[in-house]
Amino acid sequence: MMEKIIENIQIYEDVISDLCKLYENMGISENIVKVFEYFRYMYMNGYLSSKDFQDGITDSFINLENYIPMDVCGLLVMAGVGVCRHTTDFLDHIYNNLKYISSRLFVYYPDTRVTIENRGQDFLTNYHAQKLIDEVLKEIDLFGQEKQVVSRDFDGVLVKIEYLPSKTVPNHVVNIVEDSKAKRSYILDTRYHAVGEIVDEKKIILNNLGLKSSAYPEQHPNSLYHTYYNTDYEQGIWILNGYDTIVDQDVMCSILYRDSAAKFESEYKNFKKRNQDRFNTVANNLELAKKYLPK
Repeated sequence: MMEKIIENIQIYEDVISDLCKLYENMGISENIVKVFEYFRYMYMNGYLSSKDFQDGITDSFINLENYIPMDVCGLLVMAGVGVCRHTTDFLDHIYNNLKYISSRLFVYYPDTRVTIENRGQDFLTNYHAQKLIDEVLKEIDLFGQEKQVVSRDFDGVLVKIEYLPSKTVPNHVVNIVEDSKAKRSYILDTRYHAVGEIVDEKKIILNNLGLKSSAYPEQHPNSLYHTYYNTDYEQGIWILNGYDTIVDQDVMCSILYRDSAAKFESEYKNFKKRNQDRFNTVANNLELAKKYLPK
Protein backbone atom coordinates (compact mmCIF):
# COMPACT_ATOMS: atom_id res chain seq x y z
CA MET A 1 0.00 0.00 0.00
CA MET A 2 2.82 2.42 0.83
CA GLU A 3 4.19 2.08 -2.73
CA LYS A 4 0.88 3.39 -4.07
CA ILE A 5 0.93 6.30 -1.63
CA ILE A 6 4.51 7.22 -2.57
CA GLU A 7 3.56 7.17 -6.25
CA ASN A 8 0.59 9.41 -5.45
CA ILE A 9 2.86 11.90 -3.67
CA GLN A 10 5.11 12.19 -6.73
CA ILE A 11 2.08 12.75 -8.95
CA TYR A 12 0.77 15.32 -6.45
CA GLU A 13 4.04 17.25 -6.74
CA ASP A 14 3.95 17.08 -10.55
CA VAL A 15 0.38 18.33 -10.74
CA ILE A 16 1.08 21.22 -8.37
CA SER A 17 4.15 22.20 -10.38
CA ASP A 18 2.10 22.18 -13.59
CA LEU A 19 -0.70 24.16 -11.94
CA CYS A 20 1.74 26.83 -10.73
CA LYS A 21 3.09 27.15 -14.27
CA LEU A 22 -0.48 27.65 -15.46
CA TYR A 23 -1.02 30.43 -12.93
CA GLU A 24 2.26 32.05 -13.93
CA ASN A 25 1.26 31.92 -17.62
CA MET A 26 -2.13 33.39 -16.72
CA GLY A 27 -0.37 36.23 -14.90
CA ILE A 28 -1.99 35.61 -11.51
CA SER A 29 0.87 34.02 -9.54
CA GLU A 30 1.79 37.31 -7.82
CA ASN A 31 -1.76 37.91 -6.56
CA ILE A 32 -2.42 35.82 -3.45
CA VAL A 33 -6.21 36.32 -3.39
CA LYS A 34 -6.56 35.64 -7.11
CA VAL A 35 -4.66 32.36 -6.76
CA PHE A 36 -7.03 31.44 -3.92
CA GLU A 37 -10.17 32.23 -5.94
CA TYR A 38 -9.00 30.51 -9.13
CA PHE A 39 -7.85 27.43 -7.25
CA ARG A 40 -11.18 27.25 -5.45
CA TYR A 41 -13.08 27.54 -8.72
CA MET A 42 -10.97 24.80 -10.28
CA TYR A 43 -11.28 22.23 -7.51
CA MET A 44 -15.01 22.87 -6.94
CA ASN A 45 -15.70 22.34 -10.64
CA GLY A 46 -13.67 19.13 -10.93
CA TYR A 47 -10.68 20.48 -12.88
CA LEU A 48 -8.29 19.05 -10.28
CA SER A 49 -9.99 15.65 -9.97
CA SER A 50 -10.32 12.44 -11.94
CA LYS A 51 -14.06 13.06 -12.24
CA ASP A 52 -16.33 15.52 -10.44
CA PHE A 53 -15.41 16.83 -7.00
CA GLN A 54 -17.52 15.85 -3.99
CA ASP A 55 -17.43 18.18 -1.00
CA GLY A 56 -17.16 15.59 1.76
CA ILE A 57 -15.38 12.35 2.55
CA THR A 58 -16.53 8.77 3.14
CA ASP A 59 -15.49 6.55 6.05
CA SER A 60 -13.25 4.46 3.79
CA PHE A 61 -11.20 7.52 2.84
CA ILE A 62 -11.03 8.64 6.49
CA ASN A 63 -9.61 5.23 7.43
CA LEU A 64 -7.11 5.49 4.59
CA GLU A 65 -5.92 8.83 5.94
CA ASN A 66 -4.31 7.02 8.86
CA TYR A 67 -1.60 6.05 6.34
CA ILE A 68 -1.38 9.36 4.49
CA PRO A 69 0.65 12.14 6.16
CA MET A 70 -1.27 15.33 6.85
CA ASP A 71 1.01 17.44 4.65
CA VAL A 72 0.18 15.44 1.51
CA CYS A 73 -3.48 14.68 2.26
CA GLY A 74 -4.50 17.15 -0.45
CA LEU A 75 -3.86 14.45 -3.02
CA LEU A 76 -7.31 13.08 -2.15
CA VAL A 77 -8.71 16.04 -4.08
CA MET A 78 -7.43 14.37 -7.27
CA ALA A 79 -9.60 11.36 -6.41
CA GLY A 80 -12.60 13.70 -6.29
CA VAL A 81 -13.22 13.95 -2.54
CA GLY A 82 -12.17 16.28 0.21
CA VAL A 83 -12.93 18.65 3.05
CA CYS A 84 -11.02 21.62 4.46
CA ARG A 85 -7.88 19.72 5.48
CA HIS A 86 -7.44 18.44 1.91
CA THR A 87 -8.12 21.65 -0.01
CA THR A 88 -5.98 23.74 2.35
CA ASP A 89 -3.07 21.32 1.95
CA PHE A 90 -3.36 21.52 -1.84
CA LEU A 91 -3.43 25.33 -1.74
CA ASP A 92 -0.57 25.46 0.76
CA HIS A 93 1.63 23.46 -1.62
CA ILE A 94 0.71 25.87 -4.42
CA TYR A 95 1.76 28.90 -2.38
CA ASN A 96 4.98 27.22 -1.29
CA ASN A 97 5.75 26.31 -4.91
CA LEU A 98 5.19 29.97 -5.82
CA LYS A 99 7.76 30.91 -3.12
CA TYR A 100 5.36 32.39 -0.59
CA ILE A 101 5.72 31.85 3.15
CA SER A 102 2.60 29.80 3.73
CA SER A 103 1.08 27.40 6.21
CA ARG A 104 -2.17 25.91 7.36
CA LEU A 105 -3.80 27.37 10.44
CA PHE A 106 -5.79 24.93 12.57
CA VAL A 107 -8.74 26.49 14.34
CA TYR A 108 -11.79 25.83 16.46
CA TYR A 109 -14.77 26.92 14.35
CA PRO A 110 -18.01 26.98 16.37
CA ASP A 111 -20.71 25.03 14.53
CA THR A 112 -23.59 27.49 14.24
CA ARG A 113 -26.52 27.03 11.85
CA VAL A 114 -28.09 30.41 11.06
CA THR A 115 -31.59 30.79 9.63
CA ILE A 116 -33.00 34.20 8.69
CA GLU A 117 -36.60 34.79 7.66
CA ASN A 118 -37.37 38.30 6.44
CA ARG A 119 -41.09 38.89 6.87
CA GLY A 120 -40.84 42.63 6.37
CA GLN A 121 -40.97 44.75 3.24
CA ASP A 122 -37.44 46.17 3.38
CA PHE A 123 -34.52 44.56 1.57
CA LEU A 124 -32.14 42.93 4.05
CA THR A 125 -28.46 43.49 3.29
CA ASN A 126 -25.72 41.18 4.51
CA TYR A 127 -24.39 44.04 6.63
CA HIS A 128 -27.75 44.48 8.41
CA ALA A 129 -28.25 40.74 8.73
CA GLN A 130 -24.84 40.39 10.37
CA LYS A 131 -25.76 43.00 13.01
CA LEU A 132 -28.86 40.96 13.91
CA ILE A 133 -26.87 37.73 13.97
CA ASP A 134 -24.35 39.32 16.32
CA GLU A 135 -27.14 40.27 18.72
CA VAL A 136 -28.37 36.67 18.90
CA LEU A 137 -24.83 35.27 19.21
CA LYS A 138 -24.41 37.24 22.45
CA GLU A 139 -26.81 34.77 24.06
CA ILE A 140 -24.89 31.66 22.94
CA ASP A 141 -21.86 30.09 24.60
CA LEU A 142 -19.70 29.28 21.57
CA PHE A 143 -17.53 26.99 23.70
CA GLY A 144 -20.43 25.17 25.38
CA GLN A 145 -20.78 21.40 25.54
CA GLU A 146 -24.54 21.38 25.07
CA LYS A 147 -26.72 22.11 22.05
CA GLN A 148 -28.24 25.59 22.12
CA VAL A 149 -31.01 27.15 20.04
CA VAL A 150 -31.91 30.84 20.24
CA SER A 151 -34.51 32.70 18.14
CA ARG A 152 -35.27 36.42 18.09
CA ASP A 153 -37.67 38.56 16.06
CA PHE A 154 -36.34 41.97 15.03
CA ASP A 155 -39.34 43.88 13.66
CA GLY A 156 -40.30 41.18 11.20
CA VAL A 157 -36.86 39.66 10.68
CA LEU A 158 -36.67 36.30 12.45
CA VAL A 159 -33.15 35.14 13.29
CA LYS A 160 -32.62 31.59 14.56
CA ILE A 161 -29.21 30.22 15.52
CA GLU A 162 -28.57 26.59 16.40
CA TYR A 163 -25.24 25.81 18.08
CA LEU A 164 -23.87 22.26 18.03
CA PRO A 165 -20.90 21.37 20.26
CA SER A 166 -17.86 20.05 18.42
CA LYS A 167 -16.68 16.52 19.12
CA THR A 168 -13.11 17.35 18.06
CA VAL A 169 -10.88 20.42 18.43
CA PRO A 170 -9.46 21.72 16.17
CA ASN A 171 -12.34 21.11 13.78
CA HIS A 172 -11.40 23.35 10.87
CA VAL A 173 -8.32 24.54 8.98
CA VAL A 174 -7.61 27.60 6.83
CA ASN A 175 -4.66 28.86 4.81
CA ILE A 176 -2.46 31.68 6.05
CA VAL A 177 0.04 33.35 3.72
CA GLU A 178 2.63 36.04 4.34
CA ASP A 179 3.44 38.77 1.84
CA SER A 180 6.75 40.05 3.17
CA LYS A 181 7.04 42.72 0.45
CA ALA A 182 3.73 44.32 1.39
CA LYS A 183 4.30 43.51 5.09
CA ARG A 184 0.89 41.90 5.51
CA SER A 185 -0.72 38.50 5.71
CA TYR A 186 -3.78 36.79 4.24
CA ILE A 187 -6.16 34.27 5.83
CA LEU A 188 -8.12 32.28 3.24
CA ASP A 189 -10.87 29.73 3.84
CA THR A 190 -11.29 27.27 0.97
CA ARG A 191 -14.30 25.50 2.54
CA TYR A 192 -16.53 28.42 3.51
CA HIS A 193 -15.23 30.75 0.77
CA ALA A 194 -14.11 33.48 3.17
CA VAL A 195 -11.18 35.77 3.84
CA GLY A 196 -9.93 36.31 7.36
CA GLU A 197 -9.19 39.20 9.65
CA ILE A 198 -6.79 38.93 12.58
CA VAL A 199 -8.35 40.19 15.81
CA ASP A 200 -5.52 38.96 18.00
CA GLU A 201 -3.43 35.81 18.41
CA LYS A 202 -6.45 33.97 19.84
CA LYS A 203 -9.21 35.01 17.43
CA ILE A 204 -9.81 35.59 13.73
CA ILE A 205 -12.93 36.70 11.88
CA LEU A 206 -13.87 34.99 8.61
CA ASN A 207 -15.78 37.18 6.16
CA ASN A 208 -17.83 35.96 3.19
CA LEU A 209 -19.52 38.81 1.32
CA GLY A 210 -20.07 40.71 4.57
CA LEU A 211 -21.32 37.76 6.63
CA LYS A 212 -18.90 37.00 9.43
CA SER A 213 -18.00 34.12 11.73
CA SER A 214 -15.39 33.66 14.43
CA ALA A 215 -12.60 31.09 14.60
CA TYR A 216 -10.05 30.44 17.31
CA PRO A 217 -6.52 29.30 16.35
CA GLU A 218 -5.01 26.28 18.03
CA GLN A 219 -1.64 27.20 19.52
CA HIS A 220 0.05 23.77 19.31
CA PRO A 221 -1.36 21.80 16.37
CA ASN A 222 1.85 20.18 15.12
CA SER A 223 1.87 17.48 17.80
CA LEU A 224 -1.38 16.06 16.41
CA TYR A 225 -0.19 15.04 12.95
CA HIS A 226 2.48 13.00 11.21
CA THR A 227 4.04 14.59 8.13
CA TYR A 228 5.97 13.59 5.01
CA TYR A 229 7.98 16.77 4.57
CA ASN A 230 8.58 17.33 8.31
CA THR A 231 6.16 20.23 7.98
CA ASP A 232 6.02 22.51 11.01
CA TYR A 233 2.47 23.73 11.49
CA GLU A 234 3.61 26.14 14.20
CA GLN A 235 4.55 28.35 11.25
CA GLY A 236 0.86 29.20 10.90
CA ILE A 237 0.90 30.67 14.41
CA TRP A 238 4.11 32.58 13.64
CA ILE A 239 2.54 34.15 10.54
CA LEU A 240 -0.58 34.95 12.57
CA ASN A 241 1.51 36.83 15.09
CA GLY A 242 3.50 38.66 12.39
CA TYR A 243 1.93 41.01 9.89
CA ASP A 244 -1.67 42.19 10.09
CA THR A 245 -4.50 41.60 7.59
CA ILE A 246 -6.36 44.20 5.49
CA VAL A 247 -9.77 42.58 5.43
CA ASP A 248 -11.79 45.25 3.56
CA GLN A 249 -9.35 45.09 0.66
CA ASP A 250 -9.34 41.30 0.71
CA VAL A 251 -13.15 41.09 0.69
CA MET A 252 -13.38 43.37 -2.34
CA CYS A 253 -10.66 41.41 -4.16
CA SER A 254 -12.38 38.14 -3.33
CA ILE A 255 -15.67 39.37 -4.80
CA LEU A 256 -13.94 40.65 -7.93
CA TYR A 257 -11.81 37.58 -8.58
CA ARG A 258 -14.47 34.96 -7.86
CA ASP A 259 -16.48 36.53 -10.68
CA SER A 260 -13.53 36.55 -13.09
CA ALA A 261 -12.41 32.96 -12.41
CA ALA A 262 -14.98 31.48 -14.80
CA LYS A 263 -13.53 33.37 -17.76
CA PHE A 264 -10.68 30.88 -18.15
CA GLU A 265 -12.62 27.68 -18.82
CA SER A 266 -10.51 26.76 -21.85
CA GLU A 267 -7.29 26.98 -19.81
CA TYR A 268 -8.77 24.83 -17.07
CA LYS A 269 -10.03 22.24 -19.55
CA ASN A 270 -6.62 22.01 -21.20
CA PHE A 271 -4.99 21.62 -17.79
CA LYS A 272 -7.30 18.77 -16.85
CA LYS A 273 -6.85 17.09 -20.22
CA ARG A 274 -3.07 16.91 -19.91
CA ASN A 275 -3.28 15.76 -16.26
CA GLN A 276 -6.22 13.37 -16.62
CA ASP A 277 -4.01 10.27 -16.53
CA ARG A 278 -2.34 11.51 -13.37
CA PHE A 279 -5.69 12.09 -11.68
CA ASN A 280 -6.89 8.64 -12.75
CA THR A 281 -3.75 6.98 -11.41
CA VAL A 282 -4.16 8.60 -7.99
CA ALA A 283 -7.83 7.67 -7.83
CA ASN A 284 -7.10 4.05 -8.82
CA ASN A 285 -4.18 3.78 -6.38
CA LEU A 286 -6.34 4.98 -3.52
CA GLU A 287 -9.05 2.46 -4.38
CA LEU A 288 -6.43 -0.30 -4.43
CA ALA A 289 -4.95 0.88 -1.13
CA LYS A 290 -8.37 0.71 0.54
CA LYS A 291 -8.37 -3.07 -0.05
CA TYR A 292 -5.39 -3.42 2.30
CA LEU A 293 -7.12 -1.63 5.18
CA PRO A 294 -7.90 -3.78 8.25
CA LYS A 295 -11.52 -4.82 8.39
